[in-house]
Amino acid sequence: MNRRVMSGVLSGILCLGIFAAAPAAAFPVPVDGGNSHCTYPNTGWQGWYANYTYVGSLEWQICLLKDNSGRKAKIQLTSPVDDEHFDHWTATVYLDLYACGPKGDAVLREHTRYDTGSPATQNREDAISQAGGRYYFQPIKTDYTTAPSSTYGFSIVLTVYQGSVLPDAVLSRSLNMSKDGPQGTYFFGTNCWTTP
Repeated sequence: MNRRVMSGVLSGILCLGIFAAAPAAAFPVPVDGGNSHCTYPNTGWQGWYANYTYVGSLEWQICLLKDNSGRKAKIQLTSPVDDEHFDHWTATVYLDLYACGPKGDAVLREHTRYDTGSPATQNREDAISQAGGRYYFQPIKTDYTTAPSSTYGFSIVLTVYQGSVLPDAVLSRSLNMSKDGPQGTYFFGTNCWTTP
């Protein structure tokens, strides 16, 4: 998805107020310090080819953090602990932090790319911890940013290409972040948060 298309999609999110309901969070309060505003969207599809079924067992923590350095975006993925041990993941992740302007426009302030490895070569990144029946993967953050005085809020956009959480068992099915399976794209954008 190119920047122009993504900007258009983001504008639609901001104008229409599309926002996923946040379930009860499995995550602790962010440890980065300062104030935070978070949401916890679920995802997760399992199956083969055209028969993917939504299971919703993957959960993101998506946060806007604020301290004396400004604001930054932070995300982290968690997966369930069960007999198959879904404790590896593979994806290309783009994390964008936008400043919302007075006319509903959004200006990209920070952009981060994170690669866990290539699904084609089965490169995988292990979970970094386990707690409360969940595996936790590497958190991803943007740099801090300050914004012009006309900014009234911030929006976070998360785009994941070829994102899957993989179990220990080679023949087990992966938990895919997209309904299009392991080669699909997952997209989530928040409204303009005026806090913290």
